[in-house]
Amino acid sequence: MKKHLQTMSFIVVSLFVFGCSSQPDKAQEVSRTYYQAWEKDIGYAQVVRSGNTLHLSGITGEGATFKQQLHHIYQQIQTILADFNATTSHITKEVI
Repeated sequence: MKKHLQTMSFIVVSLFVFGCSSQPDKAQEVSRTYYQAWEKDIGYAQVVRSGNTLHLSGITGEGATFKQQLHHIYQQIQTILADFNATTSHITKEVI
């Protein structure tokens, strides 16, 4: 049951981080990637890159069951990471 609750919390995750900055003392360029049409309109970006760090936020799942929703979330994360030449093995931190 505990493992199920941890997995369920994953849906609420607001931040994934991969990579690290090789030059932490220098200002990092920040870029935003919009995956949903409405994001730019409200000033929100699901994906923000700062230097070598990629932040993902607000990934939600679609489907009638928890399993379908979780599968959809992982598909979206993998797609986003692939767009930045990364995989789930690059995820280093999860904040719930």
